[in-house]
Amino acid sequence: GTGVNVVTTRTVVTAVSQPSVTLSKSVSNATPRTNERITYTIILLNGSAGTANTQGLGAYSINLSDTIPVSTTLIADATGVPTAAYGTLVSTTTAISWTGVLTVDRPMTITYSVCVTPTNAGIFEGHFVTNTAVFSDRLAASTLTQTAGIQVTGVPTITADKLVNASTVAPSQRITYTIILTNTGTANRTAVVTDNVGANMAS
Repeated sequence: GTGVNVVTTRTVVTAVSQPSVTLSKSVSNATPRTNERITYTIILLNGSAGTANTQGLGAYSINLSDTIPVSTTLIADATGVPTAAYGTLVSTTTAISWTGVLTVDRPMTITYSVCVTPTNAGIFEGHFVTNTAVFSDRLAASTLTQTAGIQVTGVPTITADKLVNASTVAPSQRITYTIILTNTGTANRTAVVTDNVGANMAS
């Protein structure tokens, strides 16, 4: 008789998990002094690793930006140049930005350092400086933000001067002393002044 060929087909469906991105940001010292160097660390993680029946998906068309606060100055020397684990990192004096494909379960870490700048107006003891990283995924139309804040610890710089209105005087002549304290630092301090009246003098 005529043989009949039976063909069996099987369709395998593999589910693709969507990217699941998390963003974190931290600072090495939350209470720095003026002129002190601090380091920010930003971590992007795509946790869509998948399971036995799913396939993880990289995150594409993404961007991360971070504006350097006006109260700080970006350090771009050999010891503090901004770095990224992978992808493309661009830095200027006012901002850093990163673009690339966020690989599944491969953290993308950015580090950069700044100096708290006392020459800018308002940078005194107790001053708060906030720094925010913004992540955007154009394909998923999603945005994440994380902020790391510092509170500046000021440093007082006090100088003292003492003046007298005459360098030579006659007996019983009145003279006037003037004491001037000046704080050119970045923190207020309580000062106590003592001045002993010299021998052969009366106040």
